[in-house]
Amino acid sequence: VFYALLGFVAAVLMALLRYQMFNTFENVIDLKETTKLPVLGSLPFEKNIEGLGVDTSSKSSLMESLRGIRTSLSYSSGKEGRLFMVTSIHPGEGKTFISGSLAALYAHAGKRVLIIDYDLRKPRLHKLLNIENAKGKSNFLSGQEGVSDMIVEVSDNLFALTSGPVPPNPSELVLSDKVDQLLSYG
Repeated sequence: VFYALLGFVAAVLMALLRYQMFNTFENVIDLKETTKLPVLGSLPFEKNIEGLGVDTSSKSSLMESLRGIRTSLSYSSGKEGRLFMVTSIHPGEGKTFISGSLAALYAHAGKRVLIIDYDLRKPRLHKLLNIENAKGKSNFLSGQEGVSDMIVEVSDNLFALTSGPVPPNPSELVLSDKVDQLLSYG
């Protein structure tokens, strides 16, 4: 009887652990109820956003959701000159598209925006914004160029600092002291 009870308790604990480790959120309401973090919005699932580009005049559900997130971000703290970071664990989850679209939406609303591509291994921001990637952040971090020489004006109020040529040592450049100088540039 003791071993049966011990086996039952172990099975229940393993089931609870598995539920905690692999539980997924089905919708925004589940996320809001489970976490203490503010949820600024959600995006509809799009099968293939590769090549969509940034179209701030689009009335698609994706761009409308991004406009809602922009509004939520704008009212979330009220500070000027804020930094936003878009990140995820896996490649191909839409970080470049979301950050580029948000930057374009802010610029379209009259805010001056500088978007910085931090992907030094597989840069794609330049493709999304349809600009050159010959010079960029890797040139600045390696001491070859100044920040202002690297910034490209994409459109009214939208400026970009692409990643530049792929360096042989991207992780060392990201750990450089020049990163603080880059983030405080203004």
